[in-house]
Amino acid sequence: LLPTRYDLAFVYGYDRALIEFALRVARRVVAFRQEDEDLNRRLYRVAAAHGPDVRHSVHHFLQLIAPLEITPAGFHLSYEVAERERQWAAGKLRSILERGASPLVGLQVASFPTKGFRDWPLAHFIGLCEKILAHHPRAHFLIFGGKHRLEAERTQQLHQRFARYSTLYAGRLSLRQTAALMERLDVYVGVDTGPTHIMGSLHRPLVALYHPISPSRVLGALDHPCFFPVDHPLADRGATPETPMADISVDAVWRQVEAALGWRMSSATRATVE
Repeated sequence: LLPTRYDLAFVYGYDRALIEFALRVARRVVAFRQEDEDLNRRLYRVAAAHGPDVRHSVHHFLQLIAPLEITPAGFHLSYEVAERERQWAAGKLRSILERGASPLVGLQVASFPTKGFRDWPLAHFIGLCEKILAHHPRAHFLIFGGKHRLEAERTQQLHQRFARYSTLYAGRLSLRQTAALMERLDVYVGVDTGPTHIMGSLHRPLVALYHPISPSRVLGALDHPCFFPVDHPLADRGATPETPMADISVDAVWRQVEAALGWRMSSATRATVE
């Protein structure tokens, strides 16, 4: 039995089987141009794709709706924290803030295991935290992450190194709970992975580190008022997955953290004046 028949289906990518399935369950199908012209003729609309190596990935995927003349409402990730989640986050952070912790710094130190080449060395994160504390001795780090063994080892080591100045949330929260806490941050520093993309929707100061094969011009946050990317020195210069993220210096990231915190302070001042 076929699923419910749809009026319109969009198919990303070039998987013929998926397109054939869409043609069976939808009256009209829109897809990127395929190598098989017979298949293209069966489509309602054909999108001429330019690879994400040419354009930002968001613009790449929005090309699929271009043949229908649909105007995008924006280019940022659409995500909202629910009010009950805000209240939960406020309660979670109350004791930390009552002790005078400021700024609140979120840390995402690892990507998912299959993309480990995007990880910045733990020693570099430690060096960055030391710089932050040297300039902001009341800073407090919220350490995010997943439950995977290698990631857990990294987050636990970082927490142990800064036990007085950090709270370990890695492996203890849902993704929505993580987002609710991230909305309360003064600055977030993270590698290119899921929570970093969600942070891009929250319009809080965001410092993101990018591997040279996936630079910020392809995967960085769009429509973001306080995005401070850190690209690898070899971005767009023939790097491979083996190119080490260690080539991004602690000083390069620290400069962006300083800029992000400066933006945060000036934004808070403007809000007070208004």
